[in-house]
Amino acid sequence: MVALKILIYCEGRAKPSEGNKEQGFDALIYNSIFNDEFMDAFFVSGGGGEVTKNFALALKVLGKTLREVNFLFLRMGMT
Repeated sequence: MVALKILIYCEGRAKPSEGNKEQGFDALIYNSIFNDEFMDAFFVSGGGGEVTKNFALALKVLGKTLREVNFLFLRMGMT
């Protein structure tokens, strides 16, 4: 197991499954593509239209406890 160093917030379904598993298509695809090369990074879906607002809240909450983790925001397209 590798310690998480980078958390990348991306678009996709924010709500996890009943087993608390990622359901966001974007995050699932990015994790499968980049997992071998960037084992210390993890993509998490933050919601389609609400992703910017959700990221701001997540950054406030998680930034207090995960001080060694870099938070990135991946947004595709123009707004």
